[in-house]
Amino acid sequence: MIRGLNMEQGLENTGGDLAFYKALLQDFFNTYSKHPKKIIQFVSEGDYHSAELEAHSLKGTSRMLGLEKVYDMALQMELSLKEKDKTQFDGLIQPLKNELKILFRDYEGSDLYQESHEDYLSLKLNDEQKRIFLDRINTLRPVVKAGRYQAETLVSQLLKDYADFGLNEKLSELKALIEQLEFEEALALIKTIQKEL
Repeated sequence: MIRGLNMEQGLENTGGDLAFYKALLQDFFNTYSKHPKKIIQFVSEGDYHSAELEAHSLKGTSRMLGLEKVYDMALQMELSLKEKDKTQFDGLIQPLKNELKILFRDYEGSDLYQESHEDYLSLKLNDEQKRIFLDRINTLRPVVKAGRYQAETLVSQLLKDYADFGLNEKLSELKALIEQLEFEEALALIKTIQKEL
């Protein structure tokens, strides 16, 4: 059992495919294990904007996966960073670190834990798959730009279809942005994905 995880909600948010959900959880724990340190570093440098983006990313991904307590904490942290309220931030960072530590420990002892997910990341898109992916993400852009609800469905399908190609993290972040109606940021992320491919 993983405390603070609403797995039912997480599965619903990610299309109901357990193997896919497990891979997303593995990516989450690989990506966000050092996240508080990154946020602390940005704050110590006075770069509240970058720290806020990191908290925002954590908020969106944790919400999508059903990590409810982390979502609530990341939301409060994002708001404190937006206001550049260091006192409030200082009161939030240690509880977040503690919560992530407990989550990681529970996760590693659970049946959701995957020792390795190299299979998911070892596959690479061939030229034809890359062309199809880029066509599909181009189709997504005007839907996102118009702020239409279909954008969430389209990006969920992309997540499902391209889970095996190491695109989980970026597509999960894109889905979270669309769910939060942050379409400008979603469009910027689409451009980043296109460039990196």
